[in-house]
Amino acid sequence: MNIGFFIGEMNFRGVSNSTYQYAYFNQIFLKNNSIIFFNKLEKFHKKEVIDKFKKKFKVIGVNGFKEVDKFIERLNLKYIYVQKGGQRDRWIHFNDAIVCGFNRQTQRRRAKPELVRER
Repeated sequence: MNIGFFIGEMNFRGVSNSTYQYAYFNQIFLKNNSIIFFNKLEKFHKKEVIDKFKKKFKVIGVNGFKEVDKFIERLNLKYIYVQKGGQRDRWIHFNDAIVCGFNRQTQRRRAKPELVRER
C-alpha cells in the first residue's frame, strides 16, 4: 500500500522529525511504501533534511498541498498523512489522516477546541 506524507517545511524541527519517523516505521512495521511530499515553494527548507529523506523514501516537491491531488491516482495513494494546526481549512482529501496540534487562537479565548473538518 502506498501512503503519502506531506511536510510544509523540510527542517530540523518537530514535524519533519516525527513525519520521518512515522514514514520510516510505516515501511518497517506495516510494510507499506512511504512517499514524501513537501511544499517546494517554502523558502526555509534545509537541503540536508531533504537529502536525508531522499535516502529512505521517494520524495516529491509540490507547489502547495493541493498539488498532491495530482499524484493520488498516479501513485495509487491509499492515505495522505499530515500534521497541522487545529484550524479549519480546505485540506480535505479522499482518505487522510490529519494529526492536529491545538489552535492557539482557540486556546487564548479559552473556547472549546474546533473540529478539524467535517465530511
